[in-house]
Amino acid sequence: MSNDNIKTLTNITKQLIDTKYGYSKGADMVEDQNWLKREFNRRANDRSELVAQFQSELRKRGEDAPENGTVTGHVAEGFTKFSTLFRDDAKAALSLIDDAEEKLADEIKDALEDETLSVNVRSMLTTAHAAAIQGERFADRLEDAA
Repeated sequence: MSNDNIKTLTNITKQLIDTKYGYSKGADMVEDQNWLKREFNRRANDRSELVAQFQSELRKRGEDAPENGTVTGHVAEGFTKFSTLFRDDAKAALSLIDDAEEKLADEIKDALEDETLSVNVRSMLTTAHAAAIQGERFADRLEDAA
């Protein structure tokens, strides 16, 4: 597997972990809204499956697969904890998710411009991009309704 493939898979895996964490954290933050809690948990589980696919691909290639997200994800976590002091928990969770999904979609879109990536990696990225776009739309709809 080329270095570009490994680098891209590693980077996107970390960001997928960030978004999985965002959904899990969102579920924790909206204790009084059961339907939203269930939806966040479902999306966290879906994202966990994507993370596992990316980690598996890296391991198949003899690489170490990330188990943690990005530094940016940890900064966002701290900001979310801080921001919940000043606004509705559901809005804070949705803002975190929206930002993370948008960043993920943009990173994947940029990565897909690399024509040296293998067909398998491109396919995985396309699947992850669709999930990120869907997650961003979900967060946007709920933010608009809030």
